[in-house]
Amino acid sequence: VYALVGKARVAVLQGQLERAQQLLDEANVIMRDTHVDAGTSGALAFTLVQGQIWAGRGRLAEAEAAFTRVLDSYTKLDCCTGPRGQALIARSAALAADHKLDAAARDANHAVKFGQQAQGQLPTSSVTGQAWLALARVEQAQGHPNEARRAYALAARNLSETLGDQHPDTVRARKGMSDT
Repeated sequence: VYALVGKARVAVLQGQLERAQQLLDEANVIMRDTHVDAGTSGALAFTLVQGQIWAGRGRLAEAEAAFTRVLDSYTKLDCCTGPRGQALIARSAALAADHKLDAAARDANHAVKFGQQAQGQLPTSSVTGQAWLALARVEQAQGHPNEARRAYALAARNLSETLGDQHPDTVRARKGMSDT
């Protein structure tokens, strides 16, 4: 299940939503046949990726609901700061696409905190960088250029040092800095 969900996540990142859904469908058969509980980490990862697919297809209400289920489960388990941050980033993007900018900003700010918490003493983190990138996009959409520029700069620093200068998110963060 983890391998299929991981491959589906990569397919989502590559914009291959049909392939991602096929992989999740395979994982779903395994989870059903082996009676995987909805609250397990594999099932939560599955739900997160399913939400990303729905968001990519413009099914924003379904995506937001999936992300909320994942976040509620992590809250009940009181665990998983990194994955929690990723779920907040995903929900923030869906909320922003749904023109719910205040809620998107709240989620992005929480994602920054979870990312920083997960990185511990490390100077940078890819999750923190992606959270800053999500916040930058929301700040820009809200018409806050100074806050957006600062968030883009923090995103670029974190992403460059963890994912490299050529990573698409690093490139987006640097472009956002120059566009605001």
